[in-house]
Amino acid sequence: MSLTVRIFFVIFIVLLVAASASQETALWGASSWRSVSLTVAIVFAAALLLLLVGRIRNALVKILDIPGRFSKKAAVAAVALGFVMIWLLRSRHFLWSDGYSMGLAVERGVTILPSAPLATALSRGFFELLNRLLFWNSFETSALLSVIAGLLFAASIRATLKEDDTDSFPAVAFALAGGYFAVFLGIGGASPLAAAGAGLFIWLSTIRLRGGAIPLVIPALAAAVAIILHVSNIFLAVPLLYLLISAAVRRDSRIEAAAATGTLAACWIAADLAASRLAGLPGMSSHLAATASSAFASLSGKGTAETLSLAFNSLVLAGPAALLAIVIAVSRIRKRGSRDDMPEYMGFLLVTATSAAIFIFLAAPKIRGGLRWELIVPASAAMAVYAAAALRNRSASPKEFRASALLVAALGIFHLIPVVITGLSLESGERRILDLPLPAGRGAMIIGAQAWHSKDYQKASEWWSKASAEDPGNAEIWYRLGNAEMKLEDPLDAITDFHRASEIAPENFVYRKALAEAYMEHRWFTEARVELESLVSVFPDSARLWTRLGYACN
Repeated sequence: MSLTVRIFFVIFIVLLVAASASQETALWGASSWRSVSLTVAIVFAAALLLLLVGRIRNALVKILDIPGRFSKKAAVAAVALGFVMIWLLRSRHFLWSDGYSMGLAVERGVTILPSAPLATALSRGFFELLNRLLFWNSFETSALLSVIAGLLFAASIRATLKEDDTDSFPAVAFALAGGYFAVFLGIGGASPLAAAGAGLFIWLSTIRLRGGAIPLVIPALAAAVAIILHVSNIFLAVPLLYLLISAAVRRDSRIEAAAATGTLAACWIAADLAASRLAGLPGMSSHLAATASSAFASLSGKGTAETLSLAFNSLVLAGPAALLAIVIAVSRIRKRGSRDDMPEYMGFLLVTATSAAIFIFLAAPKIRGGLRWELIVPASAAMAVYAAAALRNRSASPKEFRASALLVAALGIFHLIPVVITGLSLESGERRILDLPLPAGRGAMIIGAQAWHSKDYQKASEWWSKASAEDPGNAEIWYRLGNAEMKLEDPLDAITDFHRASEIAPENFVYRKALAEAYMEHRWFTEARVELESLVSVFPDSARLWTRLGYACN
């Protein structure tokens, strides 16, 4: 077994335990066990270290040999079991990822979100179908769709890493157990669909680079689809460019490269026009430009130490396989002549993993500050695939690779257990939120949103009151607090909250309309009339505003 993997195995375990014990703020990406049980973490870590003993490891490695001899019926049973397991791992609440925002958007009839246009459309269509057949709500259909996407991702990764039937399963186990993205595949939102799209592009590209008869335009369009699924797949533009340039420098494939580039450009322009003309939204290009500008602006205001800290924590959050990919890539580059011996498809996977790591570095402020952990799902998956393929190529025998795969998979499980628990237990999830070094009021606002979704309006009011005290300049918090007070039939306090929100953001139509409604609920019709008259002067075509104004005047 590789000495690099042994050393990495020990260091990663020590990092998780140390971060949870005393460095939860500085190493927030590794401190998940703190919100569950540090004692259990230490016991579990000690048990994992026993895997360094050859006899114990060899006994467990045999498990990774079993799927290679599966019959078709057993394979179907394994897929069904995986389906059930991912479903059980899906979040029971909405403190994490974009599952809640996606479900809410679909429930409100939104078909396209600028950050995930195609994923939103698919989620909406899936909801419309199952809601008519089974009367499922948007959150249940989103979770089911994420399970299906997770299975598609696993299938695409197995096809990418498959060279023979004896070692494809260990490589897939390595990739799937490599980090948080394995859990995010089961909790809904756009991230599972984004991961499936990235996996499809990587698979098609790898087949072509291995000599498969796949036209270049197919992986090119697959990359475009993946990016339109979710903006977090933008890192795939770099390996796509690698594919196009690799084809263009060869005389026999220059025409194919030009045709693929032209087709891709035409389809992208058409998608941009469709978004702006049909949906009335900014095109994907403008959204990507705005997102990139925001990412660079977030980094420019931070010192070098803070930037590196954010990047390191985000990479740890991506999982052990993602970090191992960096270790393997650096060690490979340091070996003179190793790039000359690298198969072409491995060069492609290295470029993909490198662009994924850079993306995580740039997205780090959003990942921490907004709890947008789903952004790293496709990127961490791409890095895990490279790590699995590179480690297999470096191993002297299938047995050696299976031993290394076992250690990395064990690290992934150790990394995932506290995440699963915080997804199943609301109490543990709240502790984890409050342990994170989030901006003032952000944690309380998230917990209040979960309480609101559960229709516990008293708890929502309490948490949003804490959030407003911690971040009094945030208009959205005051607006949410006002809504909770209205549900608790306390319109006087709601008037105060909506008034604060309107003072902070006077241009916001929603806040001022809510204030007028609170005035009328408290029977302050004169104040409601004044507010509504001001609103109809700005929005004269709103029938709802004229109706409410008439009621107030009456």
